Amino acid sequence: MPFSAWLIPEEKHSGQLQELINRLAEENNSPQFLPHCTLVGKIMLDSKFSFDKIKTFCNQSKPISLNVFKIMSENSLFKSLYIQFKKEKFIVDFQKKIANFFIKREPYLFDPHLSLMYKSVSTEKQKNIIAGIPLPDRINFDHISIVNTGGIVEEWNGVFNQQLSE
Repeated sequence: MPFSAWLIPEEKHSGQLQELINRLAEENNSPQFLPHCTLVGKIMLDSKFSFDKIKTFCNQSKPISLNVFKIMSENSLFKSLYIQFKKEKFIVDFQKKIANFFIKREPYLFDPHLSLMYKSVSTEKQKNIIAGIPLPDRINFDHISIVNTGGIVEEWNGVFNQQLSE
């Protein structure tokens, strides 16, 4: 069963993003999901896996602020509409540290982004949706979650959640 490690926005941004994701899901008949930036995907956890090292890492890490580049779209379900972040050294280094906690995982090409919709729509519709979304300059993240991302999106569920130290 595959799991993913997610960076979760702080409450201020999380609520606004969740409203946007829910509205887009309703308008486009697509699934709702929690706003997140995937750090590592396709992780395999066994019964012996311990979250202790991740807890310690979170307790020693400050919340992260990512600079927004722009809203983008691709012909991929999980990147059909997303906020692209600037790929700065500090987030790449942070992601590598998280990835190293998981020995059993498939290769993951880290591209810091936050998906807004999981549904392919026409290019024209994508442009119309993008035009109507105001963007902040930065989005702040203050939690790491490990989520069971096997199965359908509506059934994804978290198995671990830890706040980053203040």
